[in-house]
Amino acid sequence: MSLDIEALVLLERFRFLTRQQMRDTLGCNADHLGEVLRSLEKRRMIGAVRPGFTPGAGRAAHVHYLQKSGASLVAEVQRRDLETLTWCESTPQLSHDLAHRLACVDVHLWLARILGDALAGFLPYYTMQRTNDGPRHASRLVIDGKAFVPDALFLIEKAGERFGYVLEVQRAKGRAQLRDQLAKHAHSVREKLAAQKLGVDAVAVMYVAEDTRDLKVIRGAALSLAPLRGCLFGRTLGSITEPAGGFRDGWEALA
Repeated sequence: MSLDIEALVLLERFRFLTRQQMRDTLGCNADHLGEVLRSLEKRRMIGAVRPGFTPGAGRAAHVHYLQKSGASLVAEVQRRDLETLTWCESTPQLSHDLAHRLACVDVHLWLARILGDALAGFLPYYTMQRTNDGPRHASRLVIDGKAFVPDALFLIEKAGERFGYVLEVQRAKGRAQLRDQLAKHAHSVREKLAAQKLGVDAVAVMYVAEDTRDLKVIRGAALSLAPLRGCLFGRTLGSITEPAGGFRDGWEALA
């Protein structure tokens, strides 16, 4: 498969990728990848968000995304119905959640790398699904008539068994806001909301936090939430870059 097709397939699966994320995944020459991405953008098969310079953080990396013509080529190559693929209808607005979104993508890339075909589904908040009531966040749940949108829901199939998970990538959330989020997860676990959406009996709630201090805050906020006992786990964002171990390694119980 040529590098341009590989890049399009990667963007269809992971939605938003920097050049560095793509290079690390494809294992290709950085200059060659840059030429391919510029060509694909010129042909309007992909687009790019260029965040520019942020005080204190420097110049942010360009974020690439798939456009409809690129999705059409992926559908042709993979012999799939175009409507089953995902692409961006217009230029996405990423200024409000750029770092968080890319962190979620990092987790998705890690899961895909260590699980392979066992990762049977990954529904992130930034993928919109077409419904009769209009587009809805892929990870959307409904609690008391109100939308609750975790960062992602994902499914693992292994040895004939299916395991469901809810993902949160924790970044700079206040204690009150975090406790409210955890209370919603407790409600979802008790009522099996995410489990029903994934078609499993139960789910585990997985937090990937900025550092170990954040894990302590999550543990403290979850103390009185009985439904989360035995099904709330956490690890640091940095730990997903460690090469050794499988999916179950490195998590610590938080409730």
